[in-house]
Amino acid sequence: MTLTRYEPESELAQVHHTRGLDDDALRRVAVKAANDRDAGTLWTLTRAYLEDTTDKGNLSLLTFKAYHHGVGLFVEANQHENLLRPSRRMGSRYRAWLKETPFGEDAGGAPRYRSPSTVNKTLAAARVLYRALHWAGATDVTPFASVKGVHDPVPAWEKVQPYPQADLEGLLEVTTDPADRVALLLCAHAGLRAHEAAGLEWRAVDWRAKRLQVRGKGGYVDSVALSSSLMSALETLRSDTTLRRKGKARAGHVLPYADERLRQRLRALCATAGVDYRALHPLRHRSGTRMYEETGDLRRTQTHLRHKNIATTTIYAKVSEKAVADVTEEW
Repeated sequence: MTLTRYEPESELAQVHHTRGLDDDALRRVAVKAANDRDAGTLWTLTRAYLEDTTDKGNLSLLTFKAYHHGVGLFVEANQHENLLRPSRRMGSRYRAWLKETPFGEDAGGAPRYRSPSTVNKTLAAARVLYRALHWAGATDVTPFASVKGVHDPVPAWEKVQPYPQADLEGLLEVTTDPADRVALLLCAHAGLRAHEAAGLEWRAVDWRAKRLQVRGKGGYVDSVALSSSLMSALETLRSDTTLRRKGKARAGHVLPYADERLRQRLRALCATAGVDYRALHPLRHRSGTRMYEETGDLRRTQTHLRHKNIATTTIYAKVSEKAVADVTEEW
């Protein structure tokens, strides 16, 4: 399957144009895209819906990429279906196809299957596509209304694998770029997500109160305390003229790069420090794990990570219990 190359800037222009259409024109575009199985236009329509009617316009670039891929995969996998008048069990059949169809092979030639989280995220893309089609007036069908996500047998706390504190210290030791140091500490101390760190603006830094105003999931704005080392790193970066001299600074933003480049920078730092790369989010897990280990207080950990539901925060208690078990096993 070949998907359209992901180009966020040109995509945003298309999204803006789609949102500006009147109702009749929008419906015609949606109907034609569905009948032509035009995955690119269907994705533009989906993102226009997200931007126009929900707070999901604040999703990270990584999530948008996953949704973009999910819309394309759905169209490709349902060639036999009329997308505007699908068969009664199309939703459940697509769920089964995602679970049971390998998407490739591992190094040994064995088939690789999608993880439960990947299946659920791909189903979410199909669900939001149909909400977008409804928003555009193209159809009222809801083929995924009764389709449940796939149960993941692996407990959430088993998936939380934060960078060990020693690894974080190793990364900070090899960091020579002040922007990289700030990026590490925004995630590992302030507990920011990748897109939150990349989108942070200088005006959100309250130097006197030593806090950040962070726009998180769903567009919610929360305040986050700054560690002394992060304050120092921010002050160093603010006074640095190298980025401006090289024309690399993004106007108003703390970091000179977006979240995709942030991941590339972390991967390079891990290679230099001899640290296993675990993606960016485990830096946030390091922040949550450390907060709980040092305070034993789930409420304080919840506040620090800005979780809306404390049930999400309980995974850090489980991670801490596992860490204790790992230590006592060696006694």
